[in-house]
Amino acid sequence: FDVSASMLTPVGMVGNDAEDLMNSVFSEEFLAEPRLQLAYLMHGKSRLKVAKTAVSDVVDNLPVNVDAGLVVIGTCDGAQSHNVFSPDRREELKSMIDALEPRSGTPLAQGVAMAANMIDGRGDGSLIVVVSDGQDSCDGDPCAVAREIAMRKPSVRVNVVDIGNVGAGNCLAQATGGRVVVADSTSDLRAMIRQAANPLDVPTHCR
Repeated sequence: FDVSASMLTPVGMVGNDAEDLMNSVFSEEFLAEPRLQLAYLMHGKSRLKVAKTAVSDVVDNLPVNVDAGLVVIGTCDGAQSHNVFSPDRREELKSMIDALEPRSGTPLAQGVAMAANMIDGRGDGSLIVVVSDGQDSCDGDPCAVAREIAMRKPSVRVNVVDIGNVGAGNCLAQATGGRVVVADSTSDLRAMIRQAANPLDVPTHCR
């Protein structure tokens, strides 16, 4: 789960307008905060808020025999693993997701590697879902990580929810037989997270 500062971007705002707005916010320019609040009114809640709600909904609807883990990527000091939650701890997991706050970086490669280490990789049905709106900003190589996962744990797939269509996770999915779904609106993001989290919802030609 990407909690980098760019996830504060209004979910329906993409392209140069979104980049210009968020650069203004990060630089603390005059009137940047009012501009951001106006953008939320026009383009929807932040990517982070919508994604948190959507991921919590997915957790609610997981099969009763499925465990779920959480890795947070938000600072170049390191991705943070919250380990694996058994079905009887889902409310705890949802509370942790709800409490996530934006941070400063995107250690995408490290986060995916950490998630893979949480999975034993035996049998079918092991799935990593990456929810992110950016490239690795911490000098990592997500593509190399994906190739390593495919070699060591060939039954593990990586599905990517690409918020804003940045293409950052394409190689993650390609190397592991997963898929990329693109989301650039509130309804898209909710639907695409649900779709990416469904291990059965992968067309044959994408496997």
